[in-house]
Amino acid sequence: MKCHKNPQLRDTPKTCVECHKKVDRHKGILGPECSQCHTLKDWKEIQFDHNKTRFTLIGKHQKTDCLKCHTTAALKTTPKTCVECHKKDDYHKGKLGRECDRCHTAVDWKQIGFDHSKTLYPLTGKHVDVSCTKCHVKEPYKIPSQCSSCHQKDDKHKGKLGDSCENCHSEKGWKDVQKFDHQKASFQLLDKHRDVRCSDCHKTALFKDTSSVCNDCHIKDDYHKGHFGKKCEVCHTAKTWKRDDFDHAKETGYALVQKHGLLKCEQCHVNQLFIQRTSRMCVRCHQKDDIHEGELGTRCEICHSEVGFKVIKRISSGENYFDPRKRVRMVVSPKDGPVASLKIAPESANRVQSK
Repeated sequence: MKCHKNPQLRDTPKTCVECHKKVDRHKGILGPECSQCHTLKDWKEIQFDHNKTRFTLIGKHQKTDCLKCHTTAALKTTPKTCVECHKKDDYHKGKLGRECDRCHTAVDWKQIGFDHSKTLYPLTGKHVDVSCTKCHVKEPYKIPSQCSSCHQKDDKHKGKLGDSCENCHSEKGWKDVQKFDHQKASFQLLDKHRDVRCSDCHKTALFKDTSSVCNDCHIKDDYHKGHFGKKCEVCHTAKTWKRDDFDHAKETGYALVQKHGLLKCEQCHVNQLFIQRTSRMCVRCHQKDDIHEGELGTRCEICHSEVGFKVIKRISSGENYFDPRKRVRMVVSPKDGPVASLKIAPESANRVQSK
């Protein structure tokens, strides 16, 4: 009797709405074919294919109860813009407009699909992994693109190097210094200085206070203990600490020839304090080699040369050799025998006698 109101049964309505008009929440706006959405199994069981509408349900919209969006029975008047449903969730308070789908997706409200590469500040390196709210801490979202606007607290240079951090650093990592061209600085890096870490010279973050004087960095390496001043570059180069191009003749007036040219500096300059001038007298270095035991004086060069200590200059008969310090004239003749056996006679004799 619920459907058949009279005994004839012939006039029983066949459309849903004729029986269910009183429960039709849509008030007839969606037409009489309730079966398009509802089933006979349960009035509340909905089988409507939303994909056939102009608003396809994807992501979390698929799990949303119809009444969450369709707050009135007039389903066709349901708003289609995000903000009309999600106004209460709008963290931006409407300042970024109504098209939430420019950044957000229906999969998850917190999942951002914004393409930052289309902005004036593309994200690269570690910036890609940073949460939006790390940079965009407050509205509006148009924030300065200068590094210091976000990294001021990380600036070890205390602003002394300006706010263009990208001159030295990159987005690969804060400690990744690779862009700075030291050749454009007042102190160019040459040879071994190129291999030195920045922090080895720049002990503080205020790089501009770093001294360019060699001795300020190499004082521990200074064998001369500061006696030659701070300008190490007068003798040394950045290629190697050990100098091999020192022009001894030009810079000291004492030319190194023959075997002297093969000696290491420290063989003559035994105390490294080169400013204490090393004596040019042969005997000062060769006293241990003097087989004459000092009896022929200190001018070894009269008979010997830098070719070799054992090489004796040929002395012809009758040649005179005068030693102004001893005021002795040595007259040598063949009968005098080997020079090594000569012995200086008393000044009164003024002649060298053979042993």
